[in-house]
Amino acid sequence: MRTLRRRLLGLAFFGVCALFLFVTIGKYQQRFETFTWVELETDTAGASLPVNSEVRARGVEVGTVRDVSVRDGHAVIRMGLKPEQARQLPGDVTARILPKTLFGQRYVALQVPEGQGGTGTPAAGALRDGATIRTDTSGNATELNQLFDKLLPLLRAVPPEDLNATLGALANGLSGNGKNLDTAFEQFTTIFTRVNAVMPDLQSSLRSLATVTDTYADALPDLITALDTFRTTNTTVVSGKQAFHAFWTSVADGAGRTAGLLEANRSELVTVANKSHTTLTILARYSPEFGCTFERFATLLPEANRIVGEGTNQPGARISMIIANSRGRYLPNQDEPRWFDDRGPACYNAAKGKPTPGYKGGPHAGGSYAPPLRNVGPQDGRFQLPEPDVSAPSEMPTAAVAAQNSRATRTAFGAASGVDANDVPEWLTAAFVPALTGKEVEIR
Repeated sequence: MRTLRRRLLGLAFFGVCALFLFVTIGKYQQRFETFTWVELETDTAGASLPVNSEVRARGVEVGTVRDVSVRDGHAVIRMGLKPEQARQLPGDVTARILPKTLFGQRYVALQVPEGQGGTGTPAAGALRDGATIRTDTSGNATELNQLFDKLLPLLRAVPPEDLNATLGALANGLSGNGKNLDTAFEQFTTIFTRVNAVMPDLQSSLRSLATVTDTYADALPDLITALDTFRTTNTTVVSGKQAFHAFWTSVADGAGRTAGLLEANRSELVTVANKSHTTLTILARYSPEFGCTFERFATLLPEANRIVGEGTNQPGARISMIIANSRGRYLPNQDEPRWFDDRGPACYNAAKGKPTPGYKGGPHAGGSYAPPLRNVGPQDGRFQLPEPDVSAPSEMPTAAVAAQNSRATRTAFGAASGVDANDVPEWLTAAFVPALTGKEVEIR
């Protein structure tokens, strides 16, 4: 009997303990309380609300979050409000999801419209059981929610101790620098004001930059082709690097030898350069006439070909020899050249249509004496030397022809030089008879 009683008492004790735990858990979960049930439809940010989160109105807790679910892509928050508190809220109340602190847990903040206090206006009525609350979209509520939605993952990713250390260091760095910060912000304001003044020009420059960028984009294929060609060139250079190395080695060797040569002859080179100064000065002065001079030289070859009869059936030199008055013998201290001519560079056109005239009495201001103008022979006479008989047998002995040619040559030289024909040397006539045979001689 006593044993049965003890067992019954033990069972009763365990029953009381189980009942206590059940009541305690139920009380904690508010299963024995009566609620006014309302729902809040919001974006996905509401899905991060934990169950039993607080619901506040004007800072006073009026209920808790009982369940969070997803319906048609939106988070549906089922809230249980205290009936006595719900009767004091208007039916057009809205809600925001805010954190308690920067890193704190979120809660639902009910927003009571302005001017509505205790039980709401007659138009709106009190908040009823089963009502649906809209998300507050007035003012910056939407932007604030988006800011918290984007900031929360970042704050969760950053360790709080590191953020605290960073903010502390930032606070220490800014401490005591308020005046400097104020000056810096004023300067920034001035800079931005000036930038705003030239903003149209800046926008025009940016548009021009876009045009230039388009131009470079059009030229990009050509640039790529050029770079590809350059790559081929580089490949060629790399493949021939041994030849390039040998070339530059020979260049270096040649440069060394040239340096040695210049070093060994530097005094002579300096002397030559010093003595060449006068010559180079004269050449520099008369350099403008080099063009026409070389042009005259270029025309000599066709003229020489014409003189020697190139391409004709009678090749040979053709010359006109003029025997003029003798200038007399050279006299020391009299016939030395004196450089009185100080004309600059000039180009003269060659006379066309007639031969170049003969001696005109000396160069311009050359310093020499003109030849004497005396001429004891005929002033203007022509006579024909006997023609050699090459196509038919001669009618006179060869000795007679030679004597006649010799006398004619003496007469020509005597008339040109102003001396008697008998005074002309025999060797002179012997030298010129073959050249003057069959030619026309003009005595001036």
